Amino acid sequence: MVTRYGINDWLELRLGWNWEAGGSPNTISSGGSDPEEPTENKVERDSQLIYGFKAALTSQSAWQPQSAVILQGGTPTFGKDTATQLVATYVVGWQFANRWKWDSSLRYGYDSSAGDHFNIWAPSTVLKIPLGEQWAVHGEYFGVISQGRASDQAQHYFSPGVHYLVTRDLEIGIRVGWGLNPDADRFFSNAGLGWRY
Repeated sequence: MVTRYGINDWLELRLGWNWEAGGSPNTISSGGSDPEEPTENKVERDSQLIYGFKAALTSQSAWQPQSAVILQGGTPTFGKDTATQLVATYVVGWQFANRWKWDSSLRYGYDSSAGDHFNIWAPSTVLKIPLGEQWAVHGEYFGVISQGRASDQAQHYFSPGVHYLVTRDLEIGIRVGWGLNPDADRFFSNAGLGWRY
């Protein structure tokens, strides 16, 4: 869950909470992935308090994209992780005359595992195409790349999905995805909803 509150037309405060239960954490879930830990079939539970802000930088004008920066902290509230993680994200995007949207981002975080401190870079780009007034499809590339750890990894994914606008303020969606290289998980899927109030 993420709640967002607009202070003005360029600054938004964010407060959220995440709860996950399922298989061992990986790069698709918020729990991260440690390649040096075995991923047996066991149930893991994690939760995290998320807080921060999003600030607009530029508006779209011809080829100049709309852009913003997001600074966010996440403090574990349940599970084996105990360290607060800070993340900075730069986002850019364009909306075209045919209502297609192309958004890209570069996320940076700092993490640790068993005393090993390292950087995590996460680039992504997604094209969202509306199909009528209520349906949309998307195709996304994203990666999770570590830098400075004992054994660095570069995980790359492709993920298509479909979204349905139930009402003007309620959207549901599902996506699947495949790893594009040996470091990446082979397959994932998830579903979610967005509700504006």
